[in-house]
Amino acid sequence: MIDHLIFHGLERTSTDERHRHRYEVNPEYIEKLQDAGLHFIGKDDLGERMEIVELKEHPWFVGVQFHPEYISRVLAPSKPFLGFVSTAAGCFDQVKSMSQQNEMDLANGVANIIV
Repeated sequence: MIDHLIFHGLERTSTDERHRHRYEVNPEYIEKLQDAGLHFIGKDDLGERMEIVELKEHPWFVGVQFHPEYISRVLAPSKPFLGFVSTAAGCFDQVKSMSQQNEMDLANGVANIIV
C-alpha cells in the first residue's frame, strides 16, 4: 500500500505514470540515503529503480522520476502538484480529506464530481 504525502493517504498498491529514465539513484547509496532519512516509497515493477522519494519529517519534500505534468489537468491536477500547492497554501489536510471522499464516491458509483 502506498500511504504517503504524494497520494494523500489513499490506499494504493501501484500508480501508473508516464516517464523515461535518464538518471537513476545509484544502488550503492540507497541504504545510506535511507539511513539519513529519505524514504523510497515508490519503485519500478521489479523493485530495482527508485521512482518516488520523500522526507517524512518535512511538510512537503517529495521527488519523483515520472512527469506529473503529462496527466495533470486544470480540474484534475496530478497528486504531486495538488499536494505541493495545497501544502504551500496551508490547506493540505482539507484537500486530503476532500480527495479521499471524492475517491470513495467514485468507487461507489457517484457521478458528476471533480476529483
